[in-house]
Amino acid sequence: MPAPLTSAGALIKDSWQLFVKTWDTTVRYSAWLIIPAVLTLADLAIPGNQESLIVLSAVVQIAVAIAVAIWVSIVLYQVTLALDAGSKVTEKTTADWKAFVLPMVLIGALQGLATLGALLLFVLPGIYVGVRLGFSQLTLFSKGLKGRAALAESWTLTKNRFWAVFWRQIAAGFVFAVLIMIVTTAAVLLVGLVAGGSKLGVLVDSKSLSPVAGGILGLVQSIIQAAFIPLIVIFQVKLYRALDRTRA
Repeated sequence: MPAPLTSAGALIKDSWQLFVKTWDTTVRYSAWLIIPAVLTLADLAIPGNQESLIVLSAVVQIAVAIAVAIWVSIVLYQVTLALDAGSKVTEKTTADWKAFVLPMVLIGALQGLATLGALLLFVLPGIYVGVRLGFSQLTLFSKGLKGRAALAESWTLTKNRFWAVFWRQIAAGFVFAVLIMIVTTAAVLLVGLVAGGSKLGVLVDSKSLSPVAGGILGLVQSIIQAAFIPLIVIFQVKLYRALDRTRA
């Protein structure tokens, strides 16, 4: 039988401590996720009668959002694994990020297809498969496994430990969601006051805001999300390392 996993509380605490300690490093990478929101705000400068420009801008935004998301995912995994191991982050830490693009996309596609296939049967099988394969991409960055080998490693890693993993992810997700919600609500209220909308109106009726204020509001929300994404990645790495240490 596998050894007992680190408790949910300990994992959350350790993740928070590493997040605070290394935030100035990780945020340099996660901050790039703000770019799509900036591009959306820039759309306001396009005249409403320029439909071709609007369509072109939408295509560019989607392409940029996908590219940025892939790059940030890769470098955050690389940086977080290094920080969790106590290593110093340098340019060499992420120098080979290009080599992980196709393998990570392939693993993500296989993982998504497997989860979707299970979801077609019922919700619970989909959740089960999603949790069991949830560490596939991390095995790519920590052990160099690709494709089906990465999925198989994640499946083996979580064998007989579905509920232990699921509970820890639910607990952390709840705590982090509450934290992000509190910060986001405070920021949204502040933006609403500055923009001239009422506090309640900002939260429940975005139509009370001007397009510019709405764009700024979206940017603020994007900034907050980018600021906390490293915390989520750190927890996932902590949980992965705990699973690997206590595997049967």
